[in-house]
Amino acid sequence: MKIQNALIIGFGSSGKRYSKILKKNKHIAKVFVVSQNKNCPFKRYENLNEIRDLNFGLVIISSKTSDHYNHLKFIENNFKNKKIIVEKPLFSSPQKLKIKNNKVYVGYNLRFDPMIKFLKKIINKRKSEIIFSNLTCLSFLPSWKKKITYDKSYHSSEKYGGGVTRDLSHEIDLGCYLFGLKKIKYAINSKKSPLKINTDDFSNLLGEGYKKCIISINLNYYFHKDVRQIHLGMKNRSYIIDLISRKFVSKNVSTEKSRIFKKTKDSTYYDLVDDVIKNKNNCCNFYEGMKVNQIIGKFKTL
Repeated sequence: MKIQNALIIGFGSSGKRYSKILKKNKHIAKVFVVSQNKNCPFKRYENLNEIRDLNFGLVIISSKTSDHYNHLKFIENNFKNKKIIVEKPLFSSPQKLKIKNNKVYVGYNLRFDPMIKFLKKIINKRKSEIIFSNLTCLSFLPSWKKKITYDKSYHSSEKYGGGVTRDLSHEIDLGCYLFGLKKIKYAINSKKSPLKINTDDFSNLLGEGYKKCIISINLNYYFHKDVRQIHLGMKNRSYIIDLISRKFVSKNVSTEKSRIFKKTKDSTYYDLVDDVIKNKNNCCNFYEGMKVNQIIGKFKTL
């Protein structure tokens, strides 16, 4: 495997996480960063115009969601044969962009959770048996950041691409990846809580997937206890996948089986980067990321 350099655009919490991953990856020689953050321990550049002659093979775009489009467009227009990972979601609004010179992926790391991988194998064998699925993610935005108050973060700003529908879009990607989400019956979002934000904090979607199975997605970040679950109903068996308690339950009329999976939050990011470097093609690609973005664009404010 070729040893290469990596470039990170944006050095907030996401950029710092990726920098730690890249430092431990044996296929990465050096890490460069484009950021205004002067506390960056890597070779740092103030803006993208300074990197035109830089040698790198992998790019991580971990800037504010509202900057993703311009940063990706710059790399696409000025470089060739690069592998690019854009932190999710792809863009802050529906965009048109053709990718011809590089390979682009979106950082939906939950695809690499062992529970999701296990569920994916089950679904691949029994797609025709799916009747319905429900994906739920509830969280409390003020508890997300330790060093910055929630109302000062980009999550609270529509201008910078925040909002529950974008921040928790993992579930939309999983709806597509696991259940073939395509036809949207309705999709609504709204601001209901007393949070000091100008974005949505509640969203709900109802659509269809494989063999017209029903898919519902519920997102909320004004809930004081974290909840992340998938409920799947098939003809002869039901499943409950709890990504927080790590319990995977399979039940039919007469039997119930359960399995506990280890916590693997950090390893999913390592696996995502490794997947892209080694061309395994399990990561969300550009066109799948565009589909998620298009679905996000279908949400109507209640």
